[in-house]
Amino acid sequence: MDYQGKRVLHTKVLGSYEVMKFDKIWLNNGDIYNPNTGVFTVPMNGLYLVSSSMMSYGVKQLHCHLVKNGQSNVGAFGKEYSQGTLNAVMDLQKDDKLFIKQDGGSDEMVTGAHWSMFSAYLISE
Repeated sequence: MDYQGKRVLHTKVLGSYEVMKFDKIWLNNGDIYNPNTGVFTVPMNGLYLVSSSMMSYGVKQLHCHLVKNGQSNVGAFGKEYSQGTLNAVMDLQKDDKLFIKQDGGSDEMVTGAHWSMFSAYLISE
């Protein structure tokens, strides 16, 4: 959002192994993504496309992973305002839990708002 003609970046320091809580919700039918915990709870069995893109802030690096039920899966990396992106087609079961988690290094910074996103949608049952 602009403030007096200046671009305002929403940044956050992610602690070691911290779950990413996306601060801009575009669509959340059924409230299956919890912005307070950063967890997406799968609503029904099926094949899903899961995607996330996170933009690093400044000269900091950003290492993140998609986590399913506590198990790390696909990773993403960004450095110096670049975006790390991950995409995965996954066979998911009702009540599986998905989230993006910082990879455990020293404090890293992420740029929020429309610069970082998470999405998951059902491809087929």
